Amino acid sequence: MYRYTHMRFCFELDAIEAIEPWGENEDRNLHWFGLTSGRYWISTPLGEALRYTDEQTKRWGLPSPHVDYQVARLFEDLQLVLPAALEPVPSDIAACVADGNWFAQAEKWIDSCENTEERRNQCLAAMDWYQNRSLDTMYLTNGPLFHFWRTGDDVSVRWEPTGKSPEGVWSTPEGQFTVGEEQFRSAVYMFLDDVLRAMQERIDAIHANGWQHIDCKLDIPLLLNEQRKRAARVDDLKERQSETNWESVRRLLERISMEF
Repeated sequence: MYRYTHMRFCFELDAIEAIEPWGENEDRNLHWFGLTSGRYWISTPLGEALRYTDEQTKRWGLPSPHVDYQVARLFEDLQLVLPAALEPVPSDIAACVADGNWFAQAEKWIDSCENTEERRNQCLAAMDWYQNRSLDTMYLTNGPLFHFWRTGDDVSVRWEPTGKSPEGVWSTPEGQFTVGEEQFRSAVYMFLDDVLRAMQERIDAIHANGWQHIDCKLDIPLLLNEQRKRAARVDDLKERQSETNWESVRRLLERISMEF
């Protein structure tokens, strides 16, 4: 597979006055997560992932073709998946997911037995390492499932459609490409740092000028504290490493594959 160097996680934040508060009546409020309301997408060599088709954008009356959601969701999910995504996967194990053929064989094997639940659980256990490198967007209509796995100095990026007629929802409903590990790592940390920087500017303005919206509450000391905690977590992320027991994974895969 051709190795690309272009990949970027992108976002825009809504203007504060345009953000809908959470809760109702006297309980209306905003917080760090809510203040990240905006849009996000992934720029890839194959097109923009998480970009709606022009028809779907018009059908839903969206102001932008990109996912309209709290940017904090992608911010948090990338932190969860990154340590595993950067851990090298042995080439023989990575080969199981390289072209998706293993999954097709596994489904046939599962369906060929009366006790399908037991066999499916065996497959899930054998592929737990792959799920640890997955990021889902099931909170979206036909939200794609992303996978990131490293082999040597390359990271493979794959996204797969879910639901019915995903091609009518997304401009690039599925894809797979390979990017250098350094480029992938840089793309993730650039996104995380940019989100923190944008939120720091937003929080500094609120702290300096006070909360101007009488239609909802905002706990400014709590907001300041959460920003510090989230920045610290990103710093700590650089020290986190995933340590998968690859011998155990290999034994599980070999045991199942022998029965295909």
